[in-house]
Amino acid sequence: MSVGRIRGALFRELDVHFASHGFRRVNDRFYGDAYYRDSGGTRYGIHAGSRRYLDSLEAQVGSLTVRFDAVEELVAKFEDPHPLIRPEDIAARSTLTVQVATFDLVPGDLLYGFGGVRNKLWLIESIEGVTSTAREMAAYAIEMSESVFPELSDADRALGILSRDDDLSRTYKGPDEARGKAAIALAFLTKGLDAAMQLADVKMKRLKGEARSELSRWVRRLAAES
Repeated sequence: MSVGRIRGALFRELDVHFASHGFRRVNDRFYGDAYYRDSGGTRYGIHAGSRRYLDSLEAQVGSLTVRFDAVEELVAKFEDPHPLIRPEDIAARSTLTVQVATFDLVPGDLLYGFGGVRNKLWLIESIEGVTSTAREMAAYAIEMSESVFPELSDADRALGILSRDDDLSRTYKGPDEARGKAAIALAFLTKGLDAAMQLADVKMKRLKGEARSELSRWVRRLAAES
């Protein structure tokens, strides 16, 4: 059996498992496979990856994401236009990301760090291994999401992460100017213009060069239309 057929069978099985939790799969040539669930302006994502390894298929749950639609729409509204950024690219953006394929979450310490390296991979050598692998992958992803999604979808906690500029905050969203826009947008939507401008001042003091100029232009446009 070809690796391509194993991959197709795996994702058909995953579709069923994730559908029972309200997720639907979106496949993009550039962004790969993701399972999304929308709830009141917030999109939750489980991103699954696969690749050939010799004559087998290597599969993993790569990341969990949370997207605040209003934040990403506001960010996009005031960005510099770019010929290579398509509407599909903007729609694919997430506000916060946790790379679960690389790090094991520390219980009760989600916002402050990770521990215990965990490179969780499944190797499928034949079609007979698809059913059990899909079941294990889905169970693993849902278990992780039950810890991550409630934390990251809380607006105040999300703003706390996005407002910081350190190595940990960059694992959730980078580069710094992109995280700055998201933080200011979220502050504007939840706390108002004054709070957003105060945060903008802090963010811009930490940036240099084109990154600072880009954020400054974005902030001016936001303020002008508010």
